[in-house]
Amino acid sequence: MICFLTSSPFLENENRLNPANGLPEELRKSLRPNCAALFICSDPDGHERTLFFAQAVKEAFESDGFSFDSFEILDGLNREHAEALVRDADLIILAGGHVPTQNRFFREISLRELLWSFDGVILGISAGTMNAAEIVYSQPEEEGEAIDPAYQRFLPGLGLTKVQILPHYQSTRHDTLDGLRVFEDIAYPDSMARAFFALPDGSYLHIHKGREELRGEAFMIRDGVLSRICKKEECLELAALTDPSDAKKEPGMLPEKLVRMRVPYPGRKARVVRVYVPERKRGEILPVIYMSDGQNLFDKESSGFGCWYVREAVREERKRSGKAAIVVGIHNGNPERMEDLTPESIGELIPEARDEIQPRGEAFADFLLHTVMPRIEKRFPVKVGRENTAFCGSSAGGMMAFFLALRYPEVFSYAGIMSPAFLLYSQADLEAWVRSVRQEEKPFLYLSSGSGDPLEKEIFDRFCEMCVFLDTHWPPEKMVQVVRPEQIHHEDAWEPVFQDFLHMFLKG
Repeated sequence: MICFLTSSPFLENENRLNPANGLPEELRKSLRPNCAALFICSDPDGHERTLFFAQAVKEAFESDGFSFDSFEILDGLNREHAEALVRDADLIILAGGHVPTQNRFFREISLRELLWSFDGVILGISAGTMNAAEIVYSQPEEEGEAIDPAYQRFLPGLGLTKVQILPHYQSTRHDTLDGLRVFEDIAYPDSMARAFFALPDGSYLHIHKGREELRGEAFMIRDGVLSRICKKEECLELAALTDPSDAKKEPGMLPEKLVRMRVPYPGRKARVVRVYVPERKRGEILPVIYMSDGQNLFDKESSGFGCWYVREAVREERKRSGKAAIVVGIHNGNPERMEDLTPESIGELIPEARDEIQPRGEAFADFLLHTVMPRIEKRFPVKVGRENTAFCGSSAGGMMAFFLALRYPEVFSYAGIMSPAFLLYSQADLEAWVRSVRQEEKPFLYLSSGSGDPLEKEIFDRFCEMCVFLDTHWPPEKMVQVVRPEQIHHEDAWEPVFQDFLHMFLKG
């Protein structure tokens, strides 16, 4: 099951899907062409209003190029057919409306139980999103509800998420009800020992394979305090923020978070950048490691190969030494990966690679230094300066780490050079390039390779040649060479190597 729990998925003054935060594209990836849709009402007795709203929703989808084999409505007139309608649907749309009224209808038709075997897409709209929670926060919204002692503010929901969402924050944040401010006097006190997430229209919670991400601007109301946790066009993984053990953390500790951003790449497509900020003391700033292949760093779901599990490595290092680092992963999971991570200025590529790769590593370096890093330093609690900054990568990313450290020693003090693709160049060109770059401030080079499979063995042979050369051209206290004969060319093999590199970088 894939869920899109929205405040509103539509543009305010135009009947079509809101393109903010990539919602139409994500829906297109999740739905088969000509799918079967089921619109489930908020008021089972408001048939005419349900028909009007359902037709508007259908037209909004169609205006964005979606088409349906069928578009059914489930309300009070056909509630006895709920099981068959849910079973036959590919897309279920949970309508907006009055939360308690919809909640009663969902329970009457046993929708929670019907969804246990549903394997399609669910789109929540406003009240439908609120009722998707395990425990629904039914924020008072009609006259009399805020002051009615019998009004139930917490109801059993569909159990699709534990997250409690308050929609339409951009238009309701200054509302009053029964003489009370909807947020300051109602929601804030109700948030004690809880967390509510206030979303403006255009933002949504995306749920897939157990992973929950807020996409777009979002605010958290927790223990009576509101804070903005995600900016427009950014994403935030909620695993840490909703961890119930947060209440047991040392006072003043801030929970870890994983933020996803789309960063414009001059002259090319925008790149996804994910930023992991570990648990830290309030006011604490941390060193930063920039890494290539961000799609392979944090979880298996976003990787097509394997995972480095850098979050787990940072957590373990915090337990081990009390130190931690922010990790910034730039995604390179695209056809341009080898172009991005292969510098041209080192020398001509070997004949086998010339027809396959158009080297543009210098452009990637410029993107990193002048677009990514300024954003990170402005937005996140990083220590600035070369002594607090490292770059790490594997394969072509390892080659890029080597290039960046030697080309910009005033920026990077450490480089994690894992299974580097030195073999893309001749040994003579590599040596000549190393001699040519300025080296007043030599960075620390952490070089690692193995020979556990044919590709890694091929890389290992050139790796050894470079190590012999560097032994005579690099201070021994500024370099470590790690050889793991059993290591293969795979993310699983680089996971433990990264743990060692991280420890050395933070130890200084």
